[in-house]
This record gives sequence, structure tokens and C-alpha cells, in this order.
Amino acid sequence: MSFPTKSALVLAAAVAALGVGRTQSPGVGGAEAQESGNVVPLLAVQDEASGSIAIYREGEDEPIVTQNADPGHRPFLHPIVAPDGHGLATQSSPDHHPHQTGLYWGFTRVNGEPMDEDTLRQWFYRRDKPEDIARAVGRDYFHNLGGDYWRRDSAMVVTASGSEVKWQTVYGMLDAEGNAFMTETQSWTMRAEEDRFILDLEWAGEAHTDVSINEMYYGGLFLRMPWHEDIAGEAVNSARERNAQAEGKRAMWVDVGMQVEGRDDMLHVAIFDHPRNVGFPQTWRVDGQLGVGPARSRMGDWHIPEGATEIIRHRLIVYTGELSELQLTEDWQEYAGAVEGPHAMAVLWGACHQMFDEGGEIVRLPDFTLAT
Repeated sequence: MSFPTKSALVLAAAVAALGVGRTQSPGVGGAEAQESGNVVPLLAVQDEASGSIAIYREGEDEPIVTQNADPGHRPFLHPIVAPDGHGLATQSSPDHHPHQTGLYWGFTRVNGEPMDEDTLRQWFYRRDKPEDIARAVGRDYFHNLGGDYWRRDSAMVVTASGSEVKWQTVYGMLDAEGNAFMTETQSWTMRAEEDRFILDLEWAGEAHTDVSINEMYYGGLFLRMPWHEDIAGEAVNSARERNAQAEGKRAMWVDVGMQVEGRDDMLHVAIFDHPRNVGFPQTWRVDGQLGVGPARSRMGDWHIPEGATEIIRHRLIVYTGELSELQLTEDWQEYAGAVEGPHAMAVLWGACHQMFDEGGEIVRLPDFTLAT
């Protein structure tokens, strides 16, 4: 009599958890959520002079989220206010990382060349790079925020009021000669429930020439919360790895909680990876100050051919109180939706194979929960 392998058992658990082949609920903020009675109407207002977009709860005077969209500056969200109004979930340009601006998108190495890790670490942060090293490193949009790298094409409110609001920013990513080699579009959708905010991001990169995103251990979507020495805080991923243990690991989601100023409990931001993103589940950056973000480039170079558009999707949930890993995984399942057909199996193997060593022994606990 033969018995199933450990890999097969974990895959079966994953199939049960994700509900492959069955129709799932529409997800947070879908029809069921909108009919539940706890969705708070929102209003999006744009400042024509600066281009910034402020999101308000209906009937309130203070914004809960602000989209910064200056003409010659990388777009970013800051501040994001806690759902109960006590504390901020973002910090812009802290002393320890002045280039980090709340919630933003920035690649670290673009159109560079392959480099060995030792050489890259030796030269990446230095300003006196020889020409050949600078060319190999590529353009850095993570640490460079200004008009030499970013040019706003447009910023606009798409849906100004209702149970959800939508807005969009479009920026040219500039080469050393000031030409836009790629157009970056960020399309945001926001919903507010009584006790949490849900933000969906669709990032689109339209390449006007062949574009390479070179290997680096961080870069892409990134969140900077208001960290300081001795703050109570923790990053946890969907495999229940914490802080430094989660650095560089692949996961469906990562949650960061901090006891920020003005609170006696935790303020959390959870970031979800979408199963149709290439490379799912992504590897994640978790730095020593609990800055986090998915980092596809950690797995190697990837490319957008001239004329093509790469789409990447993420969801963020802002909430307070205790972390419930089970609840976040259920929320992620709703966000992921029904994953069917051959693509579903590829997604599941991508999520499962990392849990085994070369001998087939389980080295990480599965981050799926069995359906009941």
C-alpha cells in the first residue's frame, strides 16, 4: 500500500483552504460587505494646486488618507490615520530612512546589469561609483524621490463619493537624460468599515523600451510606519514567522503592528499579495525598523518588454487591536477569489514548495487553514 507524500498532503490542505474549483465570496468590500451595514460612505477631494487627493469619511472635516502627488516628486500616501482616529499608520522621511515616504512604490535597480552580491553591497550606497559600476547598478527609484527621476503626467479622482472611492496617479519614470522610459500608473480603491480601512492597489508599468528590474533584496511597494527605538511592534507573515525571521521569506501576506503615539494598543497594516501576481507568493523585505514590502526582485531579475504593461495587485487592511492570523488568512482568501484550472495548481505549488527542504522534510508550517 502506498501513502501520499508530505508535499501532496500539504497541497491537499491548500486546495481545501483556497477552494479551488468552487465559487468564493466576492471579498471584502464586495456586494456582501456593501450590504452589511458597516460600510462608511467616503468622499475624495482633490487640491487642484498641488494635485493631492484627500479621502474623508462623509460628514467629517479631517482626512483619513492623503495621496501626495506633486509634479516632480514620487507619489505616496501619507498620512494614513488609524480607523478610530488615534495615531498614524505612516511616517514620511524619518531620520533613519529619509527617502521613505509613508506608503509608496519604488524600484531599487532598473535597467542595470547582473552583479555579484558582494560587489553590489560594496557599491550600491556609495555616491562615488565608477562609471561601469554605476551602469551595472542601474537607476534607483527607491532612494531618489525628486524630479530627476519622477514626472507627474496626471492625478485624478475617478470615483468621488460613495461606499468606495477611487483615484489614480500617472507618472513617468525618467532615465538619466530626462526621458520617460516607463509610465507608472497607480489605481487605488478605498473602502472604510467601522473598524478598518481596505485599500486596493493596481500598479501598472507600461514600458516604452525594454525594462529590466534587477535583482535586489528590496524594492517595489513599501510601507514605513512610525517606528522609533523601544516601540512595541512586530511584523508577522502568513507562515507565522516574525520580524527578522520573516526577512526574505515568501508569504501570502505580512502584517505590521505598532503601538504608535496616541494608542495603548496596536495599530496594524496588513499587506496582501495577489495569487495572479508573477512570482506569487512574493519574497518580502522586513527591515530592522519594521519597514516592509513585497520584493519580487529578491528572486532575480525580471523584465517588461517594450510595449508591454506589467500589472501587479496588492491589498492593504488598516485596523487596530490584536492580530488574528486566522482572520487575515480568511480575508486573504476572499481577496484572492476563485483560482481555477491549471493556474490554480501552479499557484498552490508556488505557495507550498518553500515549506520543504531537499529531503522532503517540512521546514515551515503551512500558512493555509483547512476549510470546515
